[in-house]
Amino acid sequence: QQQMHQQHHQQHAPQQQQQQLQKQQQLLQHHHPPRQLQQQTQQRRWQQPVTRQQQLHRQQRPPAEQQQIQQDASHSHAAANRFHLVQQRPFKAAWLDALHDSIQRFSELAAPSPVEQQQRTAAFNAFAKIATETFPEYAGVIGVSLFGSGASGLALYQSDLDVVITGLASPTGDKGGFTDREKQLVVSCLRRVERNARWGSGRQTLGVTASNLIGRARIPVLKLHLACGFELDVSLNSDGGIKAATFLRAYIANYPALRPLTLLLRSMLKQRGLSDVASGGLGGWSLVNLIIAHLMVRPG
Repeated sequence: QQQMHQQHHQQHAPQQQQQQLQKQQQLLQHHHPPRQLQQQTQQRRWQQPVTRQQQLHRQQRPPAEQQQIQQDASHSHAAANRFHLVQQRPFKAAWLDALHDSIQRFSELAAPSPVEQQQRTAAFNAFAKIATETFPEYAGVIGVSLFGSGASGLALYQSDLDVVITGLASPTGDKGGFTDREKQLVVSCLRRVERNARWGSGRQTLGVTASNLIGRARIPVLKLHLACGFELDVSLNSDGGIKAATFLRAYIANYPALRPLTLLLRSMLKQRGLSDVASGGLGGWSLVNLIIAHLMVRPG
């Protein structure tokens, strides 16, 4: 009987083991379906047809609600990417956090200090008074304003202060520059400003140590070297630079990453001598527009 029982067990044991394996595989597939099946299910879920009633309901939503829905979708997409990164690749997530903190600290150190900001404000106020005194015949017509990185909040430590005098001349030549005849008038006006700033009433208030007039440029520029360490770049132009600074301030408010990235990349270019447009470098205006385009394409 024992021999018969052993023979029966040897004959039916492989079939029982195979049945058990099949049951285990069925249970695993029920609780953990294959990746291909998951993808097919997800595709079917997203490819469900949208009814006419749903389309009309979406079109009838007010613009504010549609914009809020798009923002929520972008934030949820960014949160999902972040969750996947933390769960699947924790080392890379920690590395990105460290990089983010380093860039944030660098932007705080690269920006002008509160003391330097006070010096820049005092220098601008003193020059505005000098420019007004230089052209008494145009009182109430001319305006003195900041533009560039100093007006938009993207200035680096010891960076130049760009000042524009409006109301005297506007470029009418090709590519936004002055014609040769207009340049003569602009250069003569900048010479008057230079004399008054260096040897006139601004000798004590502004503290100009040296000056340099670049008259052959597309837009002539007067560079005033101040005793506090930075430069004043003075030009005569329209209000285009002022509008550009307002445009950048609006984007800085909408994209918090714009300012730290701009300060970091501007510092790298300046350190390697690649920030001068006249020598083929990448200027601040082009750089900040590249960063804005990147942030608009890659939200979150």
